[in-house]
Amino acid sequence: MGRRTLILCAAWLAVATTAPADMPPRFGALPPGWNVVRQFTVSADQTAAIGRRLGGKLRSLSNTILTAEGKPLRVNLLRCAAPADAATVHDAVIAAHGGSRACALRHGTTVFEFVCKDPRLIRRAHYVLGLKPRVVTYRVRFDAAPIEAADYMAWNRLFNAFLRWNQSGGSDAARKAIDELASRFRFGRQIALRVRGQGKTGSRYAFDPRPVEATEAAGDVRRFTFDALPTRAGVPCVAVTATVTSEAFAFRPVRGKVGADLLRPTAFWPVDDPEMARLADTITAGGSTDAARVEAILAWLMPGRNLRFGSPVTGSRYGVRKVLDQGFGHCWDFSDVCVTLCRAAGVPCRQVAGWLHEQSGHIWAEVFLEGKGWQQVDPTAGMACGSDYIPYLVSETGDMTLVYLSMPEIEVVGGAGPPSRRGGETQ
Repeated sequence: MGRRTLILCAAWLAVATTAPADMPPRFGALPPGWNVVRQFTVSADQTAAIGRRLGGKLRSLSNTILTAEGKPLRVNLLRCAAPADAATVHDAVIAAHGGSRACALRHGTTVFEFVCKDPRLIRRAHYVLGLKPRVVTYRVRFDAAPIEAADYMAWNRLFNAFLRWNQSGGSDAARKAIDELASRFRFGRQIALRVRGQGKTGSRYAFDPRPVEATEAAGDVRRFTFDALPTRAGVPCVAVTATVTSEAFAFRPVRGKVGADLLRPTAFWPVDDPEMARLADTITAGGSTDAARVEAILAWLMPGRNLRFGSPVTGSRYGVRKVLDQGFGHCWDFSDVCVTLCRAAGVPCRQVAGWLHEQSGHIWAEVFLEGKGWQQVDPTAGMACGSDYIPYLVSETGDMTLVYLSMPEIEVVGGAGPPSRRGGETQ
C-alpha cells in the first residue's frame, strides 16, 4: 500500500461517522465468511479535500470494513461528480497502489478502492461484490504465424518488432529487426487452439485464409492445418478470430483420470530433476490432497515471496532452473515453474496462454483435480482465474504453436446473465 493511500485512508477514518441506515446494496448479501464490521461516511468538506488531492470532484465517499475469510478488507467507495472525474480518480488510486489495477475498479462514476494485504482476497472481492461478471464471452482478432520451433526468448521480441513494423508503415529498420528475429524460428503450417475457454463452453474459430483441415487432438486442442499462407515481412501470416467464453474459477469436469503423460518431464519442465522433487516436497509438505498441494505451490509462487516478478527481458522465458537460481522472471517463467512443481508433486498440470482483458498477453496454468476436473490457475496471482482471463492456447509439452504478428483486438460480445455474488473459490 503506497504512502499516498495511507494518508488518504487515515484522513477518511479520522473524520468518519457512523454508517447510514441505507447500507449500499453490494454489501447487503455476502457469502458465508464475508461480513461487514463497520461502515463510515466522510464529511462533505473532507470529501472535497480528498477529491482535490486525487484530481477529481467527489460527490461522496464511504469506507466499509469487512472480515473476508478471516482477514480484514477495506473497500472505499468514491462517488465522483462526472465520468471525467471518475477516470482521473481511478488513475490516481491505481498510482497510489503502485500501479496495481486490481486495487481500483471503476463502474460509471463510482471508483471502488480495495485495501488488503492479501491480493488474492482483493481479486475474489471483485466477484463477491458483483463488480465483475462471472461469465464473459470475448471475440479476439489477431494475426499470427504458425511455428514448429522457436527461441522463446525471441518470441515477444518478434511480436514487438511486428508492432513497430505495422506502426511505421513497413520501415527498413523494423524489417531488418524482423529478419534477424525470424531466423530464430521454424515456421510451419499448423496452429493448435483450445477446444474450450474457461469452463464448459466450446470456443469457435475463424481464419483468413481458411484451413484445409481441422482435427481434434489430445490435450483438448483442435489442430488447424493451412496450405500456402501469405507472408508479412517474409513471415507466413494467418488472421485468427477466436470467440471464447470465460467463467470465473470454473472447473471443467472430466470423467476418470487424465493420462500419466501430464506428470512427465519435457524439454521445458524438468520434473525429473531431483532438486525439483525436493523443492516440491518442501513446498507441499503437509498437503494431504492435490488441491492442498496446488494451493501451497500457488502461495509459494506469489510474486515477491520467493520469486520477483520482472526481468530485464520483457516476455522472458529463461527456463525453470535459471528462474529459480536468479529469483525473478515474467509470467511465462512463473508458469513454467508452476507446471514443473505441480507435476513433481504428483498433480497433472499443463500450460495455458491467451490475454488478460484490458491488460496484456499472459501465460498461466491449468491443474487437474480428481473428482472436480480441470481448473485454470495463475501463478502470478496465486489463485484460480477470473473471467478476465481469455484462454485460447494450451500446451501439454510447453511448446507454442503460434507467434503474434499484430496486437489482438478484444471485444466483449456476451455473458450469462447479471454478475454473480458467489465468491471466488480456489482449490
